[in-house]
Amino acid sequence: MGSVIGLANIKGGVGKTSLTNALAHEFANLGKKVLVIDVDPQASQTYLFGIDQDDVVDGEFEKHSIFNIYQNKECIPYKYNEKLDVVFSSRILQDGVESRIRPGIELVLNRWITKQKLRDKYDFIFIDPPSNKGILMISTILASDYILIPQRLTLLDETGTIELFLEMSNQAELRGKEMKVLGLVPMFFDKRSKLYREKLIKLRDEIKAFVSDDEFLSIEKEDVFLSPIRQLSVWTKAQEEQMPLRDYILNKDRTYMSVLEEIKKIVVEISELVI
Repeated sequence: MGSVIGLANIKGGVGKTSLTNALAHEFANLGKKVLVIDVDPQASQTYLFGIDQDDVVDGEFEKHSIFNIYQNKECIPYKYNEKLDVVFSSRILQDGVESRIRPGIELVLNRWITKQKLRDKYDFIFIDPPSNKGILMISTILASDYILIPQRLTLLDETGTIELFLEMSNQAELRGKEMKVLGLVPMFFDKRSKLYREKLIKLRDEIKAFVSDDEFLSIEKEDVFLSPIRQLSVWTKAQEEQMPLRDYILNKDRTYMSVLEEIKKIVVEISELVI
């Protein structure tokens, strides 16, 4: 039985989409069967897989669009390679779903995953939602077995994370469903900075206190944080080439091997937590 992992945050610019993409490719490289579902109307994840969203709206990739499930149409995951499939997004999700709230729309994604028996077909399913508290983020929360949170250590990002935990708690209580948070991945982390380390400890303590008082939320990582990502400049370079991070590093610039090692550490941690 596979695991559905939603990568969530409320503040943009954290590296959520890049991290989702890197994890998917790394798990696939290890021989795991992986599906990535892009539910962000910005379609950044779709772009990272080399697809123009115009071709998803009305073109050869339309049958692989997540928007189809909201229109009671067939959605066929796109076969990127032998181990990695993708469901694409496009801007029409904004007007077609995010801006047109109707009863039960937040459950459509979860029902589709269940009806298609995707957990039986894939080892890992990663969902990449928009960075807000809209219906597509709520859909991701409700469809996921686990939530993974990329985390920057700024005041706005820390406040946004607490808001996210409140939203998860509200949804969990409303549905009577336990919400499992794998943990947080510190992004742009500077281990040399005393201030960063202090913020890490403060946020960890706040989250532990919040979860301990909530009967529906749990943190799978005992000390809250998974291994950090220390810098993201190479991610931008890989995106400009529309290359997977691991391929860019291995084939174009091995000076960034330490970044690939950071991703591998997180992959190991996730594998241990979902067993």
